[in-house]
Amino acid sequence: MLSIISPFKCSQTTRRYKMKTIDVFGLNEKKTIECFVRVLGNHRICDPMVSGNVPIIEYLSAVSPNGEWLALDRVEKGSRKDLITITRVEEGAEEIVVPMDFDWENSRIRDISNDGTLLFQVELDRGFSNYGHSRRPLLFKYGDKKPLILPPPYDKEDMSFFRSPSEGNCQTAHTPYCYTSEGKIFGWSRRRYDDRQYLNLNGTDYFVYEQKKPGVWVVEYLPDSLDGKWIWTAYHNTFVWADQRSKDNIIRFGLFDGKSCSNFDIAVYGYNPQVVEVASNNTFICHYGVKGKRKYKNKEMHDYYALLAKPQDNALNLFKDGEENPWCEKLSPNGKYVIGSHTTVGWFILKSESDGYSYRVLNTPGWRIESLASVMDDGRIYAVATCVERKHGYFRLKLPVLLVPKW
Repeated sequence: MLSIISPFKCSQTTRRYKMKTIDVFGLNEKKTIECFVRVLGNHRICDPMVSGNVPIIEYLSAVSPNGEWLALDRVEKGSRKDLITITRVEEGAEEIVVPMDFDWENSRIRDISNDGTLLFQVELDRGFSNYGHSRRPLLFKYGDKKPLILPPPYDKEDMSFFRSPSEGNCQTAHTPYCYTSEGKIFGWSRRRYDDRQYLNLNGTDYFVYEQKKPGVWVVEYLPDSLDGKWIWTAYHNTFVWADQRSKDNIIRFGLFDGKSCSNFDIAVYGYNPQVVEVASNNTFICHYGVKGKRKYKNKEMHDYYALLAKPQDNALNLFKDGEENPWCEKLSPNGKYVIGSHTTVGWFILKSESDGYSYRVLNTPGWRIESLASVMDDGRIYAVATCVERKHGYFRLKLPVLLVPKW
């Protein structure tokens, strides 16, 4: 029997099934946990006492699975130039600026591998007519002279936008998401309207890049049966999917093993599901929306929720928005830890226990956490924080840091 959970009371035409809920202990008590703070990278690059042109850190955008490499977004004062850097985690390590071509714009960091290879995306062409179609995945590693642009090749003089990737279209945007656990690259490509056959082929083609030999990557597209589903890479060449296309507004979840889809015995009421993190045991975080009862200027407002699901136990916990519940953002690879933000409270961590998760609010004396980037299997957290006490020696500097909770 399909298990369904709803954030609201169900109507007379729907039935609410009982299902196992993942317990979260300490949520009402708002207990704190003190964290040791370790500064990462070269803090002098942020110090106005050293240079008058300080590049400001925007985000710690990616951390390698082994925790040895960081990828950062920075902004230079008085400049709109994209500035992406990579660095080792050791304090004082040099930040390497990724070289960019003048015609590229709208860069976005996606991931970084254990050997420090950065995965990011750019628009290869600033031309208005080609905007959105020239997006490609790029790779850059310390020692490279320039980034490697992954296929298909892009020709800005070729205006044939109307073929889907399976027909050999070189002019369709290819957006990378992340590395898979097997070192491949996962992402999506947008289909366009077919002008020749007058057929609406607007949709999404998911793809996987695989490295055949050094510097040579081949792209393969996942089956059309996944069209309309939201999928996210899991482990062992599998993907977790979420789908909501039925009139009953039920979001269903399942696993794609590379050939066919199977269903998890869990579901929720809502729309626009987005699975954002998957652990090695298929525990996952999903964000989705519901039609709320709140109204603004006679317009119905939508609420957004986060859920933590354990398909292996047929269990989930629904975190509603608002002050009473946290917003789950990141999951450790083994599924033991969850981190995220909590309105009016701050930043939190969940630690897996036998019957659920233990909740704690992160406490960093002398530091103000700006954002969280990643959590490791041992509970260490990579973040961006600003020093707020003079005695620490990094006063007022906004830096990448490692947080170690003292359980």
